[in-house]
Amino acid sequence: AEMYRSKGWHVVVGDLTHGEGLEKLPSGIGCIVHAAAMFRGDTNLILKNNILSTFAVARFMEARQIPAIVFLSTAAVYGETSLQRPATETDAPNPPTSYGISKLIGEFILQQAVVLNRIQSVVVLRCGNIYGPRCTKGMVYELAGRIIKGESIQIDGDGSQVRDPLHVDDLTVLLKLLLGGGCIRPGFTVYNVSGKTALTVLELAKIIAEVFGKKLAVAYSGKPAGLPHILVLNSSKIADDLHWEPTIELREGFLKIPHHSAP
Repeated sequence: AEMYRSKGWHVVVGDLTHGEGLEKLPSGIGCIVHAAAMFRGDTNLILKNNILSTFAVARFMEARQIPAIVFLSTAAVYGETSLQRPATETDAPNPPTSYGISKLIGEFILQQAVVLNRIQSVVVLRCGNIYGPRCTKGMVYELAGRIIKGESIQIDGDGSQVRDPLHVDDLTVLLKLLLGGGCIRPGFTVYNVSGKTALTVLELAKIIAEVFGKKLAVAYSGKPAGLPHILVLNSSKIADDLHWEPTIELREGFLKIPHHSAP
């Protein structure tokens, strides 16, 4: 928090599940970007924290009459997909994890707020695995951290699980477009936001090792791969509506991470 304060940011720290600190935010806010979430750990805590925090934000927006919100949701709301048919926004959600369930309920909370005219505009971004500078959570970060430290990575299944990681710079470009380009329209809108390349976890690990000049050591746990096995997104809707597409290839994305600040 102090680092951001030193750069002129107005920083408020509090427990968002109880709405702590929201009353200290300045007036005149036109849009909120809600990215706070717990994604790993105790199932009950994940559900409690993520659902209550989104509910607190929705109530705060109604009280302050803040018209718009961009909600960072997750591809994990979908469940299993296929390379032949990546998930589209019209597919029925089927989240296999507590994180995906909590994010989907968050979407429902905000959708209901629009229906009841408590919030004017909601844009939901269902993002793939986000990685890049200052990203200190998630599958890609944890994988890179072990490889860069010269530690073996442990893989469930055979490493053929497929994801399409999204570089944080591509996401930042999209957020700037939404916040500064008049792209937030009234109502409730959902967009898939995928990275440029879909690949297996083992292929991803090999790229990380190559970029950072490390020898890849893989230990197979013997456990079955977690679900979903293949989770890839069709992002054509946001490309058509907002003319946004990911531009950063994986190798380029990891080269953007300074070696001294890598996991």
